[in-house]
Amino acid sequence: MEKMTPTLPPDALRETADPTGMPIQPGSRVRSFDFPLGYRSGAEFIGTDLEGPLASYIEGTVIGIGEMREGCRRYRILADRRIVGGEAIKLSDDEAERLFLPPVNGTPCAMGGRMSSVFVIDTPGTN
Repeated sequence: MEKMTPTLPPDALRETADPTGMPIQPGSRVRSFDFPLGYRSGAEFIGTDLEGPLASYIEGTVIGIGEMREGCRRYRILADRRIVGGEAIKLSDDEAERLFLPPVNGTPCAMGGRMSSVFVIDTPGTN
């Protein structure tokens, strides 16, 4: 089963890079996973499946970084693709309904560990 796996240790995670060290900036195409569960007590990194019943994520373009919401800094991602349970979900044409605000990478989690859910799939100027 194909999945995305971080290469950075938890203490190296930061909002300007994905969990593999690729830079995140406005214009970056990213994949944001709904349920990343890695970096918890040394467990195997899970929750980043790209296919199958556990695959749940959005893909889109970063339009902002660092906005405070609900007590933490967040990415602003305008989604153009949504996968839930391995199935594509039709997105609304309404831009407001396609806006997702996941916490930035490196944000401490209430149940331990750090957020590591947003991965770069393309960066501006690399096409």
